[in-house]
This record gives sequence, C-alpha cells and structure tokens, in this order.
Amino acid sequence: MRKMLLAAAMAALALPAAASADTKSVDTTAKSATFTGTITSDPLGTYDVLGYLNDGTEVRGTSFCVAPFCEEHTLKVGEGGAELRLDATSDAYNLSLQLIDPDGGSTSINDGSSSEHHETLDAIPGDWTIRVYGSPDATSFDYELKALFRTPEDVAQDPPPADE
Repeated sequence: MRKMLLAAAMAALALPAAASADTKSVDTTAKSATFTGTITSDPLGTYDVLGYLNDGTEVRGTSFCVAPFCEEHTLKVGEGGAELRLDATSDAYNLSLQLIDPDGGSTSINDGSSSEHHETLDAIPGDWTIRVYGSPDATSFDYELKALFRTPEDVAQDPPPADE
C-alpha cells in the first residue's frame, strides 16, 4: 500500500515531459565522461523525499524519473574495467542519485543533506542508468556528474592505504 501511495504521489508530481536522456561512453580509450544538468523542484523537496522513502524513482518496474524533477542519463561502460568512479557535485541542499547497473542492480544514494557524492563501483560492462534528482535551496540546482573508467593497471598504480 505504501508503494502504491508513493507511486500515486510521484505520478501527480510528474509533468508530461520525459527526463532528459544524455548518453556517454567510457572504456579503455575514453576513460572519462561528464554529465551536467539543472533540476527544478519545490523548496520542500517533495520529489526528493518521495525518492528517499521509496529507495529510488522506480515503483514496480516503472520509472517516475521525469523532468524537471529528475534527469536520466545512460553511461555505456566498455569491457576491461576494474572500477567505475562516480563523482557528483551540485549546489543543491541535497543531491540524490539512483544507479542501475546493466544486470539490473539498483543503488540509491540519498542521505538527505549532501550536495556531493563519491562512489567506487565494479565496472560492469554494458548500459548503466543514472538518475539525478534532489532538493534545491530555492527552486532549482545545477549538477555535474563525472564518471571515470579504471583498468586493473590504473588500480594497481594507486598508493597503498595509509596506516591508521
């Protein structure tokens, strides 16, 4: 019942425009990609709160990521990667992400009060879906999301972790 109410609330907030779809690729030769955009939402962040309570923007297999509240991007990840690093920054009160890997696994990143996120993920080859939403300080916010493809050789060159 809770998910049905959330779905109805998200649908009521949704405007008929679909979320913007930008597609970029990363692989062993083109190791980085950057997505940017602007999210418009109410100052109370109702869409963001519903995403938090629902653990993302999808209800029963249906995405409610719609403009201007949410933007959806596709990141095509090539073969041969060891890590995928995502760095997201914004001028939002809260920046939220939903990452869906090519195998269908979903990771929701929404802690309620962060304007940036730094994630390291397995570089699963295929099409990743990245949904961006959040709560503005006023009525809108800009964001930048950088994806970095790291090979096993790149990871091997990392300095050892500092002793505590």
